[in-house]
Amino acid sequence: MRERSATRAGTADPTAGATTFTADCEVVLIDAPCSGAQRERKEFRMFVLGNFIAALAGVLDVVLTIYMWIVIIAAVISWVSPDPYNPIVRFLYSVTEPVFSFVRRVLPLPAMAIDLSPIIVILAIVFIQQFVVRTLYQIAMRVQ
Repeated sequence: MRERSATRAGTADPTAGATTFTADCEVVLIDAPCSGAQRERKEFRMFVLGNFIAALAGVLDVVLTIYMWIVIIAAVISWVSPDPYNPIVRFLYSVTEPVFSFVRRVLPLPAMAIDLSPIIVILAIVFIQQFVVRTLYQIAMRVQ
């Protein structure tokens, strides 16, 4: 954790060699004094961890965006009568159909002429992008 200024009231813990501060239901531990080299290594590790989490969030965001476009293209192609032996159609079917069948199995929608599973998958992707990816970015910013 980062060191925080000791402006809040705290209690000393003689066994751990650290001071504990509480504020707004948050417990912050300030480590015992350490050498400058140890502090630099700790800051470097946190910097690397923050960059790793940010990169992970970026990759996840790109993968989800690409998959969302694949779902959209598969839904549009399903409106026409595509050649089932076309390699592009086969690829789209093999990538999207496992997810669509899972959605159809989990959410038994009434039998209708319109398949709503692509819409549900797109909504799930948007939710994951808005919640998980943003949360990962915020965690990365706090860690750095």
